[in-house]
Amino acid sequence: MGGGQPIGFSLGLVLGGIFADTIGWRWGFHLCAIVNTIIFLIALFGLPKVADKQTQVFHRLRTEIDWVGITMGSVSLALLSYCFV
Repeated sequence: MGGGQPIGFSLGLVLGGIFADTIGWRWGFHLCAIVNTIIFLIALFGLPKVADKQTQVFHRLRTEIDWVGITMGSVSLALLSYCFV
């Protein structure tokens, strides 16, 4: 994912510029929607199924998530955005 995002970003900029100057931005939007639909269908049938269901979801939410860190990060971002406004 980290390698694919810069490639998609740069290709999106180049293809967006080409589409905006030639056939219009709407066709670029429709082309992206078609490609995303195709990738979704490939992923729907190509990804492996989950073998067993998670039964202890609330226990995992309580024990495996850093709630203090999430709260501190959220408050920090909120205060930072408040200072810049």
